[in-house]
Amino acid sequence: MRKFTLKTLLTALLLQCSTMATVQGQTFSNGYWSFRITDTTAKTVEITYYTYYSSYNYSINIPSTVPYNNTTYRVTSIGDRVFMNKFNLVSVSIPNSVTAIGDDAFEGCEDLTSITIPNSVTSIGSDAFYNCIGLKSVTIPNSVTSIGSGAFYNTVWYNNQPNGIVYAGKVLYGYKGIMPANTSITIGDSILGIAGRAFANYSNLTNVTIPNSVTSIGDYAFSNCSCLTGELVIPNSVTSIGQYAFNNCSGLTGELVIPNSVTSIGKYAFYGCKGLKSLYIGKAIESIGESAFAGCSKLFEIKIAAIWAITALESIFDTEVYNNAYLYVPTDRQYAYSKATPWSNFYIKEMDFESETENGSNITGDVNNDGAVNVADVTKLVNIILGNE
Repeated sequence: MRKFTLKTLLTALLLQCSTMATVQGQTFSNGYWSFRITDTTAKTVEITYYTYYSSYNYSINIPSTVPYNNTTYRVTSIGDRVFMNKFNLVSVSIPNSVTAIGDDAFEGCEDLTSITIPNSVTSIGSDAFYNCIGLKSVTIPNSVTSIGSGAFYNTVWYNNQPNGIVYAGKVLYGYKGIMPANTSITIGDSILGIAGRAFANYSNLTNVTIPNSVTSIGDYAFSNCSCLTGELVIPNSVTSIGQYAFNNCSGLTGELVIPNSVTSIGKYAFYGCKGLKSLYIGKAIESIGESAFAGCSKLFEIKIAAIWAITALESIFDTEVYNNAYLYVPTDRQYAYSKATPWSNFYIKEMDFESETENGSNITGDVNNDGAVNVADVTKLVNIILGNE
């Protein structure tokens, strides 16, 4: 009897786990709306499709919740292309439950004249409002930290922006017009993100200062900025670097410090940065995309402070880098790295990263640990002497 009961319990448990596994990602419809369950524990869904169409002007109120199988789910995401080319859509109300707006979500909604993004939203996808030619008014809250490339391109709002740097809320959206030769840009201290393709293909950009408030650098943000020269300083507020972010920035030289705050580096992020000689990757890194540092053939020293040896494709570095560069890893982690791809291709040494500065650079005079010695270090030192810090 006991065996039968145990077997029954195990069978029931397996059936329950199987049901839970199928629910995650399951799709369902409610009226004109289609949804996909994104999290069974948090009870959240993403809108995947909207079927209503009218030859007359109409408005949409996106629901904040939706019932399904006796459970109420919160609508937290507007998926890719959900409202694409809804030509007679004149207004839309987005609830405070939504945190993300997907790629091409409202692309081609030519009759949409204004949009207010609620302060729950943190990311807006690529081409989200692209070609909304009637869009005049855009309200973006400070909660938004990430905007994809072309999100507001070919809208009245964007066309009315003056030449130069264009901001969308707390995100640097891009540079409009012809950039003068030898341009140096200092991004404002309160900016939280750099949008996709913000400075892509601007070969006249020679220097950029990124403040310690920026958390994300978008896809292709500085791609093909071939005249961007010297050592790039990425502040230790940044958590993600998008794919192709600094692709073919061949003028970058010296040491590249990926600070301890960064968790992800997109594919081809630093592809073709052939002037780089030394690389530091911080201890919080979780993923590195394919060919992230391919074409950086002069690298002779790579330091990675992560305790756990993350796996990545061998394509992140060139063969000659594997053959010629030393890899430095944390103390007592040489064996772990020697068994992990692609790190096993290097000659590996151990070092004490605790003696390094916060973001990995060991630069004399770098008082504020931003990877550079400048006026900011003098100011901080004076404040320390005066007792203000």
